[in-house]
Amino acid sequence: MRGIKKLLFLLLLPAMGRAQNKITRQDITVEGKKMTYTGFNLYARRPHTPVLVFEAGMGVSGSVDFQVLYPGLSKFAAGIAYDRNGEGASDEDTTLATDAALAKRLHEFLKKLKIAPPYMLIGHSMGGAYIWMFTALYPSEVSGLVFLDSPDFMLTDEQDQQIRINSGSGKGPNDWVAPYEQSLADDTLRSIVSRHRFQRLANLFRQWPLPRIQAPASASRYPGGRAGDL
Repeated sequence: MRGIKKLLFLLLLPAMGRAQNKITRQDITVEGKKMTYTGFNLYARRPHTPVLVFEAGMGVSGSVDFQVLYPGLSKFAAGIAYDRNGEGASDEDTTLATDAALAKRLHEFLKKLKIAPPYMLIGHSMGGAYIWMFTALYPSEVSGLVFLDSPDFMLTDEQDQQIRINSGSGKGPNDWVAPYEQSLADDTLRSIVSRHRFQRLANLFRQWPLPRIQAPASASRYPGGRAGDL
């Protein structure tokens, strides 16, 4: 528990600047596509200790944006951050049409690098949806979850109804978010990469709420989260 509190403190500490030590981005080919990543202590971790796996938000290069955290975290943990296919320096892959496909690609990526579980997954913004799905697919491999400014994936029927009333439109989130994302995906003036990104989001929102998962005992939600059924 002390280690998790220390991790959360460092993750939530406002970034005052980039890490002084330059981290070299590396590439690996997974399913014929280049994937770019950075990491620390990956092959020096003690057996069976969790490795931190960072999942960035939409349109963000995870291999770069989390590097400011590496110096502090490397004192007691191992970690890796990567660019999803179509983000940052990683190749686009139009076969990845759903969040489940993205989660499976992350699993293949970690396996190819021979980074064994357990994993502590850290998702920022929309990255929270992907770590949620990863946990639903591979629950025995996840030791903890940290959500950083992520959306709520599990609106109750009562909450959905209240939103319909408050909006004055009679529509809930799923009634307008997916069609809006689909309209962006269908915009031929956008780049192929951008259109594919919005198509994945449209597909994601069509299947919300996401599957319920049994959170690992060490899972945390900020603020005031607790472990258990999510």
